[in-house]
Amino acid sequence: MRPATYPSLQGKTAYVTGGAGGIGEAVTEAFAKNGSRVGILDLDANSGEALAKKLKGAGTDAAFVRCDLRNIDDLKAGLDSLKAALGTADILVNNAAHDQRHDWKDVTPDYWDERMA
Repeated sequence: MRPATYPSLQGKTAYVTGGAGGIGEAVTEAFAKNGSRVGILDLDANSGEALAKKLKGAGTDAAFVRCDLRNIDDLKAGLDSLKAALGTADILVNNAAHDQRHDWKDVTPDYWDERMA
C-alpha cells in the first residue's frame, strides 16, 4: 500500500468564507503555511483585517474583504475585490456559518431563513 500523496498548494489562490475566526482562521492559516495566496471573506472586519495583516507580515499574499454572504450583491462585490487583489480562486472553502446554540422550539421561520439563506 502506498502512502497518500497530496497536490501542492504552493502558488494556489484560496478563498475562505468565514475565514477570520475559529475553524476558518485555522484553514486560512494552513493554506498560508503551505504557500497559497489567501482571500478572507468574513463579517468580522476587526478579526479579518488583523489576520490578513498577520499573514502579510509572515510573507503571505493575503487580502481581507468584509462580506455578508446573505446578500448576493455583497458577495459578488467581495469576490470581485479578492479577484482584483489576488487573482482567480483555485480553491474555495465555504466555511461561513452562524453557530448560535439554542432550543429548537425557539426557531421561527424568519430565524431559519436568515441562518439558512
